Amino acid sequence: MVRQATGPNEHPIAPTFLQVYKLLSIYSVLKPPKTGHCQILDSTTPKITLTDLKELSKSNLSERQQKIEKLKEKINKIIDDDDECDPLDATVVDIIPDHNYCEIQKDTAKECVVYYLCGFMCRQIVLKRTKCLNCLSGLKGSDTRPEAALTNLKSKGFLIHPNYSIFTLVSAIEEGFVQYCNVPEVFDKTVHFLLQHHQKLLKFPCVEHESEMLTSIVHFYITMRMKQYTRNLNRETKKLSSKKKKMSKLLIN
Repeated sequence: MVRQATGPNEHPIAPTFLQVYKLLSIYSVLKPPKTGHCQILDSTTPKITLTDLKELSKSNLSERQQKIEKLKEKINKIIDDDDECDPLDATVVDIIPDHNYCEIQKDTAKECVVYYLCGFMCRQIVLKRTKCLNCLSGLKGSDTRPEAALTNLKSKGFLIHPNYSIFTLVSAIEEGFVQYCNVPEVFDKTVHFLLQHHQKLLKFPCVEHESEMLTSIVHFYITMRMKQYTRNLNRETKKLSSKKKKMSKLLIN
């Protein structure tokens, strides 16, 4: 590889050869391969449990950092194992189970994430867009619902638990966004989907500001999801472009 990448007629001079050899040696140490010839012996054991995530919220910074490093090791192991797994195999269990045996009810991870995003949206509206007491009471809800597991885990007293009616509305918006996220008219398509299939959810307790608040909720959430989606898409495109640039350097002119 070193001879093909440097020097005329595949004959690099000694300093060039040593420099490239040192770079490859350091690269192999700092960035180990993500694939191998190992297989999963026990596919029924959960790779990451909810207890592992809860331990990250401890106040001790040094212990928290150690837990994060252990979690990174587990994620790297999952990446290695996924390369050997058949994605169509129905026997492969989920990485993070959708339940905790300490809870009476179980809920999916998607609903917990949507609930968390809905709370973030309500907090932004409370801080910047309204001072009406009826609107504030209509935005805030209880923290005892099963969907609030992630919010309760990450909250340090500043997160807001959304009203369940707002959460139901946001879940419907999320359903439409997922369906049309790859379409250029994603905003219009999502709004049309909401009006066509979930029009009954467009209700708000404050009659005076009902139209204004519903418009703010729909606009804010779709815009926020568009930013998140494009950011992730650009990140993946950047990684792919960087990988192609590295591969192009190894090609023989």
